[in-house]
Amino acid sequence: MHYVGRKVTIFEFESISANGLSHNNAGNVMLGRDGRIWVGTWGGGANLYEPKTGKFQHFIHDSLRTTSISSNRIQSLFHDQRGSIWLGSCDHGLADILVKTALSILRD
Repeated sequence: MHYVGRKVTIFEFESISANGLSHNNAGNVMLGRDGRIWVGTWGGGANLYEPKTGKFQHFIHDSLRTTSISSNRIQSLFHDQRGSIWLGSCDHGLADILVKTALSILRD
């Protein structure tokens, strides 16, 4: 959901596209220091919403890619002092997303 003045926009999953969420079961939301909005889902990984463009970037687990996040079940989000975004999963540890560089994975 995006609220500006009196206008409310509801984002839903329709298909993997930059116009919507990667999954409708979204339970974690965090405002990043840069004004972008992170959304953790229970089955669709993490989504990064850019309010200026209205587009999403999706971070989804792919067992064939070692650079993907560790799980699609995101339970928590955290922005540390270094500028990294941490995605806590329910079943496969932590994923550290370096906002201005590549994605790196930390597993148990």
